[in-house]
Amino acid sequence: MDELAIKNCLVLMVDDNPKNIQLLGSILSKEGYRIAIATSGHQALSIANKIIPDLILLDVMLPDIQGFDVCRQLRGTPETQDIPVLFLTAKTETEDKIKGFNVGGTDYLTKPYEAGEILARVRTQLTLRLAQKQLLAYNQQLEGLLKERTKDLIKSERQAAFSLLIKGIVHNLKNPLFTILGSFEMIQQMQEEFKQNPQYAQMDPCVTEVCARTYDMVRIGEASAKTLLDLIESLMAKSRSDKRESLEIVDINELIQQELKFMEADAQLAYKVKKEFTFYPQSLPVEVVPVEFVQVFQNLVRNALDAMRGRKDAVLRIETGLDNGAVFFLVSDNGPGIELETQSKIFDPFFTTKTKTNPDYEGPEGNGLGLYTCREMVSSYQGKIELTSEPGQGTHFRVSFPRWG
Repeated sequence: MDELAIKNCLVLMVDDNPKNIQLLGSILSKEGYRIAIATSGHQALSIANKIIPDLILLDVMLPDIQGFDVCRQLRGTPETQDIPVLFLTAKTETEDKIKGFNVGGTDYLTKPYEAGEILARVRTQLTLRLAQKQLLAYNQQLEGLLKERTKDLIKSERQAAFSLLIKGIVHNLKNPLFTILGSFEMIQQMQEEFKQNPQYAQMDPCVTEVCARTYDMVRIGEASAKTLLDLIESLMAKSRSDKRESLEIVDINELIQQELKFMEADAQLAYKVKKEFTFYPQSLPVEVVPVEFVQVFQNLVRNALDAMRGRKDAVLRIETGLDNGAVFFLVSDNGPGIELETQSKIFDPFFTTKTKTNPDYEGPEGNGLGLYTCREMVSSYQGKIELTSEPGQGTHFRVSFPRWG
């Protein structure tokens, strides 16, 4: 035990006899102990609760209340219940000693005092007291670490279970997707055969225009299905290292503009919202799996459109830029906004505001996986997704990635 720590302990002496106080004080002071003094039981209780001494030397016979009663009250108070108490007494009867131990006394010092015995007993109790404090501190520290480790373990297990669930879902999506892609290929083959038919040139221009627009929609559908298939393959990857070969250096301006052309097939985006797009004038290169970047962008735009559904003055704002070496894009809407208490949960898996239980929401229902998936994807690239929203003022999502190069 650290000698300096022992000598820095505070000892409270409780005795109404000035000679006893002077004698005990002289013995303890020479050894360097810090001392406090009380001359009555009530004064001792008051001081002990204020300064919390490391040891109390307590006379049994006091002018107001007995030392036994003082000790009993000390043991009944959480702040003082663990302070060791050495009774000071001239009595040597076994009955008195048993009574002292029963009320919580730690040991006895019998009058007349002998300096060596006093110092030995005081040192023993202070050593035990310091050891008790250290043990308590270690236990509290261990308990804190255990709680944190438990939280981390629970979080890790939940994420692992969620990952297995997602992998199972996306695996079962591949077969119908292959069927859809096969159907698109057959339609395009039929289109080529149709164009080679001699009667094609003689058809009414209105019919050929409708056919052309239909085939354009088929191409968009095929591209979207291929994008979804790429995304499924990406989600099936076990870790970031598994998809290193899929990483590409892309310009987010080009990727976003290309994706917006595909999304124009959505009637709401095409005709029901005002679009305000601001693109950074220079290239914004990032190293990502393109399909994952597109998935994040699509999710945020779809959420913005859903939030503004039915609004006559709906405005979708998209901006790209460069900020302190980070490439970013911003998706904003002027919908109803998100309540503050909801914002802290918006990225949690399976939490959603797109539900019929929300009286302010009139769009399609959600499953609470979109924003969680977005955050996980962005984080895997050391990126960041930030939410800013106020009720009645709309919602803004800002997604940033490290700039390549």
